[in-house]
Amino acid sequence: MRVLLVLAVIVLVHAGRPALALDRGELRVGVETASPPFAVLDEYGGFRGFNVDIARALCEQMQVRCMLVGTSIGDAIPQLQNRSVDFVVASMTITAEREQLVDFTEPYFRSGNRAIGPRGMAPDLSGEALRGRTIGVRRGTTHDSYATATYGGLARIRRYADRDELFIDVALGRLDLIIGDGVASRAAFLDTELGSGFDFVGPELSSPEFFGEGEAITVRKGDAELRQALNQALARMRADGTSSEISREYFGRDARSP
Repeated sequence: MRVLLVLAVIVLVHAGRPALALDRGELRVGVETASPPFAVLDEYGGFRGFNVDIARALCEQMQVRCMLVGTSIGDAIPQLQNRSVDFVVASMTITAEREQLVDFTEPYFRSGNRAIGPRGMAPDLSGEALRGRTIGVRRGTTHDSYATATYGGLARIRRYADRDELFIDVALGRLDLIIGDGVASRAAFLDTELGSGFDFVGPELSSPEFFGEGEAITVRKGDAELRQALNQALARMRADGTSSEISREYFGRDARSP
């Protein structure tokens, strides 16, 4: 009788937790490949980083085979639209403009958006304070949109395809400050020798119009089945501690803002 009761409980538990398995064959997952600690290609051509581990954990939860595909923030949406990839894990911010083109899961990460400049720089980030200054951003990002809308008529906006070039130019004094992802900027610049004389300037930039409420996974517009499966997988990863474990491995804490 006790065995039957245990079996009944197991059946009820599984009845309340629908299977995540998708009958999709192999899924192609886009990850940005030049954004440590989120995702990079190692010396052997393999993917590693926070978003890489998140992507692999999602595929495990959904019980599907996945192939990782290199992408960039600028290429991710076109790759979804032309079916080169099925979903993208690239810390992409949810914005109204992007929601017209793709669908987003629930947020899985929040890194914060910050200005970075020489240590001791005045924390005033108003348009008048930055009049005539040169601001660096990565092309096609939410930081590009924010800087253009906020400072475009007052400061010079210099756009970069490569983040390393952005960091090098601010270190060499070619830029007065840069605007970018807080966690990535700390890991790839501020905590390195190149960025030793620099720090965050002013408060976190939190304009909902440009930065939304966090970063999420993107799927093709209308792919409700995959979006639902990803949301279920994210919920289970939060519940069983997988998300926290991956975050602590790369950031020493649960990733919120720097």
